[in-house]
Amino acid sequence: MSNYKQELNNSAAIRQEIQRFEGVHPNIYAVYELLQRIPDHDLQNQIRDHIINIEDSFVNSQEWTLSKSVPEIRLGILGSVTSGKSALVHRYLTGSYVREESPEGGRFKKEVVVDGQSFLLLIRDEGGPPEIEFSNWVDGVIFVFSLDDETSFHAIYNYYRRLVQHRSLNNLPLVLVGTQDSICSERPRVIFDDRAKKLANDLKRCVYYESCSTYGLNVDHVFHDISHKISTLRRKLDYVTPPSGHLSTPTTPLHRSASTSSAIYHNNGMRNGNGKSLHGGESSLSISSLLTPTPLRKSSRRKSNLFSGRKASDSEEKRRLNDLGFGRNIPVKQGWLMKRTSKGKISNKEWKKKYVALEDEGNLTYYSNMHDYMENINKKSLSVVKTTIKVPGKHPAVVTKSSPTSKTDENSEFHLISMDGISWQFLSSCSVERDEWVTAIERQIMISLQNISSTKPNPCKRLFNEIAGNTLCVDCGAPDPTWVSLNLGCLMCIECSGIHRNLGTHISRVRSLELDDWPVEFTKILDKTGNLISNSIWEGLLNNDVMKPDPHGTREARESFIRDKYERKLFLPKLPAKYAADISSSLCYAIADGNSQLTMHLLAHASRDDVNRSVGSERQAPLHVASSVADLAVVQLLLWSRADPTQLDALNQTPISIAEQNGHWECHRVMQASLSNNLPQSSKSRNNSNRSESGRPNVNYMYTSAI
Repeated sequence: MSNYKQELNNSAAIRQEIQRFEGVHPNIYAVYELLQRIPDHDLQNQIRDHIINIEDSFVNSQEWTLSKSVPEIRLGILGSVTSGKSALVHRYLTGSYVREESPEGGRFKKEVVVDGQSFLLLIRDEGGPPEIEFSNWVDGVIFVFSLDDETSFHAIYNYYRRLVQHRSLNNLPLVLVGTQDSICSERPRVIFDDRAKKLANDLKRCVYYESCSTYGLNVDHVFHDISHKISTLRRKLDYVTPPSGHLSTPTTPLHRSASTSSAIYHNNGMRNGNGKSLHGGESSLSISSLLTPTPLRKSSRRKSNLFSGRKASDSEEKRRLNDLGFGRNIPVKQGWLMKRTSKGKISNKEWKKKYVALEDEGNLTYYSNMHDYMENINKKSLSVVKTTIKVPGKHPAVVTKSSPTSKTDENSEFHLISMDGISWQFLSSCSVERDEWVTAIERQIMISLQNISSTKPNPCKRLFNEIAGNTLCVDCGAPDPTWVSLNLGCLMCIECSGIHRNLGTHISRVRSLELDDWPVEFTKILDKTGNLISNSIWEGLLNNDVMKPDPHGTREARESFIRDKYERKLFLPKLPAKYAADISSSLCYAIADGNSQLTMHLLAHASRDDVNRSVGSERQAPLHVASSVADLAVVQLLLWSRADPTQLDALNQTPISIAEQNGHWECHRVMQASLSNNLPQSSKSRNNSNRSESGRPNVNYMYTSAI
């Protein structure tokens, strides 16, 4: 009980210290504004210098340490002025992106909660190489470089050597971060994974992350990881809080950008530009919404571009746009590709040459010729965020008069496939060019998924989180999962959802609770299932010898576990003998009884023949039964398992006709919609010979990562 009270006191003390910062800075802003009214520039500069000294002394003070019991984490940020480190810090503190770098660095404070304990996180963004005072002050260091800048990459080696000269790194956690924000068509990526991982290995095998401050990718995770490492190391070393006479703040002069927020401050509290309270990102790290404000420097030699006020930034941006005028956005990637669109067999379509442009909004647009591209006319577009990108594996080359595949690598194709089965197939001149396109599209998918925010909250999210087990990711246990595997009936975090997307829709159909629409058949599935039921099936044989990934584990550990679980089915229990003997009959009985758990278990073992086999004297398949009892969730699950909605029973009735006769219109709608995309080939030839085929090509795909 005493520890709990102490923790509350620590958290309150930290918040009071941050509030102290926020309470003083608006007055400092006001003084800087009043300085502009002084006509004597010499007097104006003298007063400004005095204010700067007062502000620096204020920032460097530690009034909260009067309690002597509040724990702190001292974190240093090192990187060149082109590394993107200022944007990384700003995104973490405010949740917003600012492109400009702050050459002077800065000092910032934030409350963090690590393993249930509150800490005052002191962030020191260093404006140059580490000096001895900085090196002795930090508890951990984040090295930052830009993936499109060689200079910033090589600067890390220099900073690391300087750090080693000043102190031993045996008990100093390090994290290496490569930033993606500056990558564009004019500034392509030059630092790839092999070089970045070698650098991480050279830096005493530290952890490496790629981050995107523009859209928040891995930003919170970076700060959470380093804070957790510092906290863990302290426990191992039996860390003791410094004695009362020791102040944790450095004694060297501050870099002048002392604290930060892009928020607008009013007398009634701190709010962002929309009038709403500011919060951190999606990380499991608990972060106070109290942010440190920005000193608005009124001298060009002192002003930090990173943390200038929102009002000033808006006016500067407006002036910049007026100077530049309005023009066409430069594509992320563009060039000539061969293209064909398929809803049926590949050999029925011809390759056509198109000029293709990938835009930063996530749209892929193609034109018939360069003139159309230059005039921006006669174009067709598709949103890549609504597709899965795949690279064909081994399959026979198709050689026709219109096909250039006879002269190119058969593996230089990539396909974009929508959820309704439409396939846009592109052919590049070589596999290297293909990989460049795939990488660019994957990044746009990732950025779009990170950036899109729902304009209105999904009421399903609250309902789904009330179902047993749904408050944690089904695979790694991360809190507040916002992604769903529809056919598996479970919720997961965004990191695990990226791996599920790679499995293919035949294994896992991924959808966002916040970004996607939710028709009634999807909500019905999660109402009947959930993480508890899903894991009782897919982890039925999981024992203590197998370690599940945790929320902060590596992607490799997640992917290995998820593939073992769903693709290789290593933890899936066998069916009891009475069910395994006839899966089709067992499915019919489970559906009729409304046994969701047994139905999901049977579907995990069922083949396409199992879900389409007729049983009993009525010769009904499982889809007939689901249609009769109006079980919309099971109807959709069976259709995803390639059940045939046109199959006839002993009375010459199809599942669709049964739904229509009984007034089960939602079931009828779902089955009718499936005919254009998921109807088995045998039924097409028998009942729908005049309908255009929409089955997917028989291609062995190597799935690429979309997140």
